[in-house]
Amino acid sequence: KSDCVKILNSQDQTVPKIDYAIWLHFETCPEELNRILSLHNFSSETISTKGLKIDGPSANEKWFNPASLGDSVFVFNYKKDDYGNGQTIYSSLDSTKVFCIDVLD
Repeated sequence: KSDCVKILNSQDQTVPKIDYAIWLHFETCPEELNRILSLHNFSSETISTKGLKIDGPSANEKWFNPASLGDSVFVFNYKKDDYGNGQTIYSSLDSTKVFCIDVLD
C-alpha cells in the first residue's frame, strides 16, 4: 500500500563498500509493514529504547533516532549472509513509524 508510506528522511548507499548502508525513516500503515516483513525471514524482539545505541555512520545523524518511537520498540532483523548484509527495522509498537538500516556490501 504505497499510499500509506511517507518517507521522512533517508541516506542512500551511493558507493557500495564505502557507504555503510541505506538509512531510512518513514511512516506507514501496519499492513504495509507486515508486507515488508514478509519479504524475508526476520527475527523479532521487543526492546527498551532506554540507552539504545545504533552503530554506523548515519547513526550520528540527528534524524536517525529509533528511541524517538517510544519507551519500547519492535526490532526486526534479517541476516542475509555471514558478511553483515541484511536489514534491521525498528518499529513503533503501533507499526506506523519505522527506522530501517539496509546493508548490502
